[in-house]
Amino acid sequence: MLSKISLRGMGAAARASCSSTAASASLRRGAATNAASGVRIAAPVPVQSVAVGVAARAVPSMSHAASGATPSSSLRLLLLLGSSLLVGGLALADSCGATGGQTLCDAAGPPVPLEASIGATARKDDAASIAARYNPPPPAYDRWDTNWDGLDGVPLSRDPKTGRPLLVTRHLLFIRHGQYVLPTEDTPADHDPVLTEKGHEQARLTGQRLRELGIEPAVIHVSTMARARQTAEGISAFFPGVPVRQSELLREGVPALHVPTHPTWRPEPEDIRDDPPRIAAAFEQLVQRWREYEGQQVRSQAEWNAIRVARMKADPDSLAQRKQRQADASVAVDAPAGQAKEASAAGALSSSSAGTIDVSSTSSSSSSTRDNLKPIHVDRYELIVCHGNVIRYSLLRALQLPVQAWLRLAVQNTGISHLIIRPTGNVSLYTLGDVGHLSKELITYH
Repeated sequence: MLSKISLRGMGAAARASCSSTAASASLRRGAATNAASGVRIAAPVPVQSVAVGVAARAVPSMSHAASGATPSSSLRLLLLLGSSLLVGGLALADSCGATGGQTLCDAAGPPVPLEASIGATARKDDAASIAARYNPPPPAYDRWDTNWDGLDGVPLSRDPKTGRPLLVTRHLLFIRHGQYVLPTEDTPADHDPVLTEKGHEQARLTGQRLRELGIEPAVIHVSTMARARQTAEGISAFFPGVPVRQSELLREGVPALHVPTHPTWRPEPEDIRDDPPRIAAAFEQLVQRWREYEGQQVRSQAEWNAIRVARMKADPDSLAQRKQRQADASVAVDAPAGQAKEASAAGALSSSSAGTIDVSSTSSSSSSTRDNLKPIHVDRYELIVCHGNVIRYSLLRALQLPVQAWLRLAVQNTGISHLIIRPTGNVSLYTLGDVGHLSKELITYH
């Protein structure tokens, strides 16, 4: 009788536990759904506490049903042991999917997977998805072309005095022109606007700033448009003797179709047809690693090949000597090892008057060779005074970024953009449109 009553009580407690587990799962689903929609609710009650409470309530009901009166001490002990086992089993049944309590929850039906109840929209908030959103994979521009200027095949420049190779770090300072007189409705289309009084002052302060920084430019490149030429004049006054080179390629224009489109401005069809090739040519002429031969800059592999051919034609003897050295090297490689050693020993003995090798002479010679091969690090500064569109395009292309983004950048009047090109082919942008040399009243965009 006791066992039947106890089993009935345990079955009731198990059914209560299953219903409480289902309620807890429902609470968890509600919590997840509301979390996905931005609504915060209280945490669900743990299943274990619900099950324990049900079991505790079931114990007195079972004891009273067994005797109808106060139970004996032995009966109390049996009931206590049974309830302990029941509570332990129910604690295992934290959910209907728990292994230890699965049989107790069969009556409640199969469990509902948590992912299915939450839905695909809520799964985006798991740890992996959050990490993917805040730590996205590298963009498509995760590669760098070190030979972007095509100069890997051109040898390094040489110091004219020592003959040692030069590792030249090139500093290109792009400077936008100063403020200019804006055109009006009556201004002719071919009018070339000039600087305002404020624009002239901006140019003067820019030259002064560069001088204070200790910059000594090797050359000043400038657009042929009036506002750029006048800006270069104000700057070059602080650098007497530095050559100023004008270039039609640096004139203002539309370097590329811009993305996204501008709400009010659209380039003319002829601008898109004519300007991009010209501005690209300006970039390829001015922006690359520094290579030099006999005082002349080498801008491409084709130029270097032409120099080599011209040098060989001008000096046939050097070409013949070069061919002879190549033939001697080929013979030395093809000769048997014993003959090569004998020739090497004979050469060493013949170079010594006493028939012994002068070790000190050999050591000093190798040391001198190492010194001749040790490169010299040089910084070369150049100023490029031109226009905002040309500057924005050039910086993006040098950084190997999409040039269609040029309209997303902005450069103020006489803003200084410092681009560094290292001998390795790496490129860095130190400043973009720096106007620290201007007071608040002199900072302008048009």
